[in-house]
Amino acid sequence: MLDRLTRGLAARDILLLHDGTPGTRPRGEAAVLAVLPPLLARCAAAGLRVGSLAPVAARASPAAAAGR
Repeated sequence: MLDRLTRGLAARDILLLHDGTPGTRPRGEAAVLAVLPPLLARCAAAGLRVGSLAPVAARASPAAAAGR
């Protein structure tokens, strides 16, 4: 999974990692939680910043557009 997520990863790319009903690994741990630490390490090594889409979503929401 880590190789698929990082293959060709570049600045301004968006990775969506969902945490609802995650796939599990053989020992029962959530796959997304298992891949997150090495994913963040690869991003840091490549000089990529990691953040949340919440600020972007807030700017794009109808309420934000209406000035609420």
